[in-house]
This record gives sequence, C-alpha cells and structure tokens, in this order.
Amino acid sequence: MQNRSANFSSPEWLTIPFQQKHKICYDRLIDILLSFTKVMRLPSMNQRGVTLRNSIHRIHDLSTARKADIEERAMALLAQLQSWWLEFREEHYGIMALGPKCPSTPEAADIAVASVSTLLPLSGPWMVANSETLAASMVSIYSASHIILHTILFIISLSRPPNVMGLEGQSAVDTHQAAISAYATSVFDASLYLDMINPFCGDAVRASFSINIVSQFALEDSQRDEARQLLNRWNVWSRGSPHFSEST
Repeated sequence: MQNRSANFSSPEWLTIPFQQKHKICYDRLIDILLSFTKVMRLPSMNQRGVTLRNSIHRIHDLSTARKADIEERAMALLAQLQSWWLEFREEHYGIMALGPKCPSTPEAADIAVASVSTLLPLSGPWMVANSETLAASMVSIYSASHIILHTILFIISLSRPPNVMGLEGQSAVDTHQAAISAYATSVFDASLYLDMINPFCGDAVRASFSINIVSQFALEDSQRDEARQLLNRWNVWSRGSPHFSEST
C-alpha cells in the first residue's frame, strides 16, 4: 500500500458515476477511505516506493505543529467514520435486530457512540444469522480504517509526556493501543465469517485489504501473525510482498 493520492478520489469519479445511481452505504464508506491520503497529507506523500506504513512511522520525527495538524485531520476522519457507522446501523437495523437464529443480543445494537474514540464491538451473531457478506465486508473495511487512524494517533501520543490522560482517565497511548487491538479483532471476526461462507460475489476479496492493514499495523505479534496466515490461505499476497516481511 503506497502513500499516494487515490486515482478514484477526484470529484469527477466520486460524483459522475452516481448521477443516476444512488450511493449505497458501501459507496459512502469507500469515499471516506479514498480521501485518506489527500486529507491526512502524511510525510513523503506521492513519493515513489514510499509505503503508507513508512509514512506513518515518519510522523514521529515531525515538528510539534505538524503533528498537531495531522492529529486534527485524523480526528476529523474519525468523526466521518463515526457518522458513517450511525448511518450503517440505521440502514441495517432490521438485520442487526434479534432474530430467531440469533440467540443473544447483537453487541452492535447496544453501541454507545459518545465520542470519536469510542471502541465499537462491531461483530455479532447477526452477521451469521442473516448471511450478511456485504455488511461483513463493510465492517472489515471500517475497522481497518480505524486501525490506520489510531496508529497515527498512537505514534503522535508517544511524543508526549506519559502523564497526558484522555477523557476516560486512560493515557492516550493506552487508548489508541486498545483501539488498534479491538478493531483488529473486528477485522478477524468479519474476515473469518467471510472465509467460512466463501461467497461468490467477491466480498472475501474486499476483506483482503483489511487483513493487509492488520498484518502491517497491528501492535500485537499474534494479530500480525494471524493476518499473514489468512493472507496466505486466501492467496492474496500482492507483488512486492516484502511489505509483509519480518523487516516491516
């Protein structure tokens, strides 16, 4: 994954194909994802051979003012994702509700989204009960997007004194570390469901992006190892796979 402006993030690509076709929830999520590099303006953007992972790790060496700017942009994108999640819940309320094949209340139905740092337990038995492969793909991409943003905020937090506490009494470092772990788990839950269903419509392929993100950005060795095992099993290693080697 390179740190380059997305080819399909231009206003024309985001609007013209949808002049006679309403954007579904999936389209709106992809719009947010496509805007990442343009909005964030990370170090070494559009430089040949520079990966997204390398650019994010270079944030640590930036000035305090530049870090503050990146932090503000990351929080703005988190707010967009939060708004999208509320729309997703509203559109999928019926399938997320308790059903006859769903013996326990879906965790996602009880989510409180008081702030952009709220950890969302995204997966639930509703996906299995309703064979929601596209919804699982969206949950996977949404969670991967959070992993990217919380990794950025985690690195920025490491540059600050350790006694800086967040809104809930946790240090910012701990908050973002917990978020990365939780969203990685969400990616696995959605991806393993797709792996189990093996849909013909390509939803499992969509989830490979999210697994790639976990393989590169998860802080826990066990999560990175699990992601690489999934990639091996799905045979979706891209050319230039050194991005996933031990050296990363």
